[in-house]
Amino acid sequence: MKLLGQYLLAEKYKSVAMLSLITVMSLLIPPLTYIISAIPFSLIALRKGGKYSLEVMVFTLLVISLFGYFSRIGLGLGATLTTSIWLPVWLSSMVLRITESQALSVLVAGGIGVLFILMLSPFNRELSEWWQSSINAFLEKSLSATELSQMQAVLDSILPLISGIMAAGVVISLITSVLLARAWQSALFNPGGFWQEFFSLYLPRWVTYLTLFIMVISFAGIEGVSWLAQNILTVLIVMHVVQGIVTVHRTIQNRKLSRSWLIVMYSFLIFMPQMALFIAFLGIVDILKNSNKTPPADT
Repeated sequence: MKLLGQYLLAEKYKSVAMLSLITVMSLLIPPLTYIISAIPFSLIALRKGGKYSLEVMVFTLLVISLFGYFSRIGLGLGATLTTSIWLPVWLSSMVLRITESQALSVLVAGGIGVLFILMLSPFNRELSEWWQSSINAFLEKSLSATELSQMQAVLDSILPLISGIMAAGVVISLITSVLLARAWQSALFNPGGFWQEFFSLYLPRWVTYLTLFIMVISFAGIEGVSWLAQNILTVLIVMHVVQGIVTVHRTIQNRKLSRSWLIVMYSFLIFMPQMALFIAFLGIVDILKNSNKTPPADT
């Protein structure tokens, strides 16, 4: 990773060439395309700054667009990657570079997620119908009629939240990519600096108050408004899950506990997603107790 990072940051043409190659390779693993292509670009933005990274993004956009044209994927491939991945990553990375605050970077990612929901909200019914027809076509081939009816009941409760679920996925990928890029930058130029920032991550208290308010609205049964609040709530919960993860890391570090607890936590989050609500609760408690602390600078 050290050699790859040094090559990415060496010269502009090397940055473009390597980022283009990594992005094309990431297309072979669709679930990981976002993170694989976002982390190296975030590293470039964090280290080289806004103007340099924007130039790299534009040149990479041209390379990826040409690849899309000759591979018959389409010229729109580069534009899609730019708007959905690189621009949000660039914005979040610039906030982290300028403010040296991972908390503010997480806030920006959450704001992008909420904006994503607001943009999709006029098309939520069409999105729900499309997902329902696609999922039903798949399930009909593998489930019996009884199992299909049971699954349909579950889908009916989930599909109205499809905008929020998609936005939550974007926010998780965005935060993960920027934080991993920050850790990469720290390993190259400031060993230990990432953990100093990470352990000092505290979201503002108003985020928790806003979350509790949105939660009340989401259960109020107000036509149209409650539905939108439920979708926005998914993004706010993701932000508190991040805070909860930081809380667990910090507690284990301060009390010198076994790192096996981290394996347990991440295993639960992967195999029992419901555990995310408990981690989010830990994050809420941590914010209310310690929100006045100021993260130190990562020099």
